[in-house]
Amino acid sequence: MSIKDNSQGPRNIRIGNILLLLAGIFLFINLVFPNLFGPQIPRVPYSLFIDQVEDGKVARASVGQEQIRYQLKGTEE
Repeated sequence: MSIKDNSQGPRNIRIGNILLLLAGIFLFINLVFPNLFGPQIPRVPYSLFIDQVEDGKVARASVGQEQIRYQLKGTEE
């Protein structure tokens, strides 16, 4: 009887653990810093927003307590 050398098994486990660790780190970074990989939303002065509304350039707006998010016409996603 010969003893089989199973050197491939532990290596596959190590690679799987490394990939799992990298995925966990990526998810953690996305939870802590959600804007790091997301779209960047520029801040504009309120007066510029009002000018764009008066000129008819705003397609839609969402008003919150401390911020207004809006989308210009022609930039539909």
